[in-house]
Amino acid sequence: MAALPRALRTKGWAASWQNFEYLSHSLEREVGICLQSMADCRVDSAGGLEYCDVDGKAHVLMNSLNPNSMPAKTQVEPRSIAPYWSATNNKLVQQGSAHRRLKVGFMSSDFGVHPVAQLVRGLFQSINTSRVEVFCFALQPQVSWWGQNISETVEHFVWLQNMNTLDAAREIARLGVEVLIDLNGHTMHSGLTIMTHRPAPVQMSFLGLPTTTSAPFIDYYIADSVAVPPEQRHQYSEQLLLMSDCYIANDYAQIQGDILKFTNQHRAPRSALGGAVDLSKATFLFATLSNSQKMDPEIFQVWMNILQRFAGSKMVVTKHAGKQVYVPHLQKRARGFGVATDRLVSLPQAPWIDHLYAKTSIDLVLDTIVKNGHTTGLDGIWAGIPTISLAGGQEAPRRAAESIAVTLDSTFGLAYSLKEYEDLAFALARSIKKSKFAQQRAQRRQHQQASSPPADQSADRIAD
Repeated sequence: MAALPRALRTKGWAASWQNFEYLSHSLEREVGICLQSMADCRVDSAGGLEYCDVDGKAHVLMNSLNPNSMPAKTQVEPRSIAPYWSATNNKLVQQGSAHRRLKVGFMSSDFGVHPVAQLVRGLFQSINTSRVEVFCFALQPQVSWWGQNISETVEHFVWLQNMNTLDAAREIARLGVEVLIDLNGHTMHSGLTIMTHRPAPVQMSFLGLPTTTSAPFIDYYIADSVAVPPEQRHQYSEQLLLMSDCYIANDYAQIQGDILKFTNQHRAPRSALGGAVDLSKATFLFATLSNSQKMDPEIFQVWMNILQRFAGSKMVVTKHAGKQVYVPHLQKRARGFGVATDRLVSLPQAPWIDHLYAKTSIDLVLDTIVKNGHTTGLDGIWAGIPTISLAGGQEAPRRAAESIAVTLDSTFGLAYSLKEYEDLAFALARSIKKSKFAQQRAQRRQHQQASSPPADQSADRIAD
């Protein structure tokens, strides 16, 4: 039973959904036992809980079992840690140090080619450096344009990948960092194992994984009031810092703002999506932009229902890591619903510089429900593609689409049941197709009028 969480998550990544419901119900039952008595608990991680219907307390408990959440026996020496502002502020002002800046550090293993780096690049450029001294601590030797741009933007970019966790914590403390922000959560190469040594007086988690760390050394979690509504705040061990707008930082307006001109007849041709499959004859092009671990049998069946209802349409799934495993599983599953394999098309990810332009050729995005699209959700919005999402999830990862929609002051595309999701997608697809047909007909008429001589000139030639 201890391996059940990891087995379920592995099957999720592989889209290998045989006995999936049975395994998820088994995990729900085992987690229920853990909530009643840890002495009888037989599972040891929160892996796979995204596929289960469990109380938020389960996430707090199971994440607390993660080795990354365990308090370290060795702490950074207290005299080495920056003092709290509350203890020094008056003294500093009296000494005339009114221009003293708060030292804030951001720690991540994802400053390479990763959505986190893409999202936070603009954040660093927006920080008021007259009041904040910014440090970035990189945990992996990854090189990317975003990482280079970030390293050139912030005052201090420090590599920690060659240090053990205690030495890395001591280096952070030596630099006097007062607020340390984790950008990983419980993801690969997380920096929580450094933060467990308490290198900073205030420690937070943000953005990397939208769920509690359950770590006693993380003081605050940054989210927003839609992603984490009042009835779900017990799902976090941290104190919550809730923003008024969507917490998902991004800089699309700065770096991808030109994409806004690619609308209507200026959208990319479908060939821009790449791959060897000809999509030009598809009557309509659906797509999901998320990776396989955000899919599940329930939403996949809804997608297949939509394809069956909309003749001649196709659906694009993007090739992510593990594509050689999960794509054949998805195609086999599609055949089981009577959907031909060639209607479920797997395409490579477009080069980053072109990816939003390529996505403008998609007609409608169908969002995942295990976790909504976060970066990919923003991709769809900036590419001008309508998106159908399921709102009202019981955890923050399932509420990202709603958070984005409320910030944009538009709940268009949000459904509150799978039946509504399916019906809304079908109705919107029909409307989009009719609109495109009308535009194409108007364009043909304009072309014909432009290529035909005026009626009076024609009459003059006939008279001659």
